[in-house]
Amino acid sequence: NETLALFGKPDISIAKISFSAFYMTRLEWILRKLEIETLVFVGIATNGGVETSVRDAHCRDFNAIVLTDGCATTSQEEHDAALCSMRVVARLMTCDELIERIEG
Repeated sequence: NETLALFGKPDISIAKISFSAFYMTRLEWILRKLEIETLVFVGIATNGGVETSVRDAHCRDFNAIVLTDGCATTSQEEHDAALCSMRVVARLMTCDELIERIEG
């Protein structure tokens, strides 16, 4: 199960059965009901579940932010390649940059 941390919203658990958090789940329905437009992605593996979920989010017209220091995979080269690939569908930033953005 993946737990979604939603600012000012209740924590909700989603059973993730595939690389994408959207595949055969109610995630999109829940996000739409909560009127969430921007998603922040972290996790393992950068070039697996993270990238697949980010691309699915993009196809569903969600804004995607990937925390570059909040993801990992088996090698730095694979991590960097996945981040480079996601650059066209998501905004990349560090955890500290996101905190600065939230705090204003």
